[in-house]
Amino acid sequence: MRHSYSHLASFLGAWFNQDFDLFGSTIEEIVAEFKRSATPGEAAVICRDIDQFLHDHGAAAGRGFAEAFEIDVDPLGFAPTIQAFLLTIREQLNEQA
Repeated sequence: MRHSYSHLASFLGAWFNQDFDLFGSTIEEIVAEFKRSATPGEAAVICRDIDQFLHDHGAAAGRGFAEAFEIDVDPLGFAPTIQAFLLTIREQLNEQA
């Protein structure tokens, strides 16, 4: 059975869309804005989706990302690899305020 990563998909679609610059210009700024209104539980399920996605796709994360998610921005504009993009998001979601 294929995992849908629905929490991560919703997060990326809402925060990394064509208007992402309303929230910030870096992953750190965008995630900080998300965390202002999110619960720790919401952040945790996104982190679980990130972990599952990276586990499922490993070295093919770039190809798997394009197949699993439809977002308006290029993640490589934020980080050198898809894995780095997702790991930075996870790190920021887990960071204590």
